Amino acid sequence: MKSELVITTSTFYSDADCPRARCAVKMIENANELGISIVIVEGGSPKEFREEISDLGAIVLDEVPHARGVMGPGRRQAIAKGFEVTGGKISGYVEIEKYCMPMFVEELVRPILLGKVDICVPRRLSLETYPTAQRYAEPLGNLHFLQATGLDFDMWFGPRFFNQTAGKYFLEYDDEYGGSWDPTHIPTLRCAAAGLRVATPMVPYVHPQEQTDEEENSAVFTFKRAAQLSNLMAATEKEAKRLGLPRAAVLT
Repeated sequence: MKSELVITTSTFYSDADCPRARCAVKMIENANELGISIVIVEGGSPKEFREEISDLGAIVLDEVPHARGVMGPGRRQAIAKGFEVTGGKISGYVEIEKYCMPMFVEELVRPILLGKVDICVPRRLSLETYPTAQRYAEPLGNLHFLQATGLDFDMWFGPRFFNQTAGKYFLEYDDEYGGSWDPTHIPTLRCAAAGLRVATPMVPYVHPQEQTDEEENSAVFTFKRAAQLSNLMAATEKEAKRLGLPRAAVLT
């Protein structure tokens, strides 16, 4: 199974020594210990960071040209490479700062590799290690998602793993809702609405203390959480109506 384990992600840091960049390095180191391949689409971080992650064994790709601030193209590029690395069996996107995630990957992808499910949308056991703004914003986002779609997912937890059937929804997504936060959110909703098999296993995720410390008293990050909430709530409302959700066929 080791050759079929992959995490794909994208990066851009202005400072190679910032807390997020250091978390990214920890992610690669943890993945290496567990035999998990890491695909990173790099959007222009300092040369020393790119060299460091390459030396650690990450598969580093230059991001395809696109408008700055739009995350969708880089994510799709990474996901496509993930399928290439695993021979088309599986791919998955995880924010690279979530450096405890490698320890859960084998468990999360096993049902997909066994042909039992198409996509895994993991659920967090607790949000206690998150910054205050996220502890408030993300449960509200999940509640709204449930009300708007009838689907009880931890949608605001970013990691996703999927086979090629579900992967098409991610690779063919066209950033209809801006391309900032929606490129993994809306395709997940479309997978569920299409009747694909979705697993929602619980994981004892612990948020990086480095990120929590950086964001805890930051008005900039609090504003970002509010903007994310507004963007994805509006996108979810519109997409749910387009898909005819909630409906009994999805809820059963």
